[in-house]
Amino acid sequence: MAKGLGNNPLAGDELIRSTEPMPARGQAQKAPSLATSGAVAKSIQIDSLLNERLRKYSFDNRRKEVQVIRDALHKYLAEMGY
Repeated sequence: MAKGLGNNPLAGDELIRSTEPMPARGQAQKAPSLATSGAVAKSIQIDSLLNERLRKYSFDNRRKEVQVIRDALHKYLAEMGY
């Protein structure tokens, strides 16, 4: 029995589909899905000890790390008067 795409029932039109054309230069691009929900992507760096504490807390409490960070930041900013 041969291996490869030849055995794939989706081979042909369904395996490789055309994508939406790229917008011409100067045209607005579609906003990312995060922007439509009001969320803004942020990137932070934390030390390995803080990362391990966050990971363990999140696992033990069955919560996503990002939600723990959001809740902590909301609490901190409220305490600072923001």
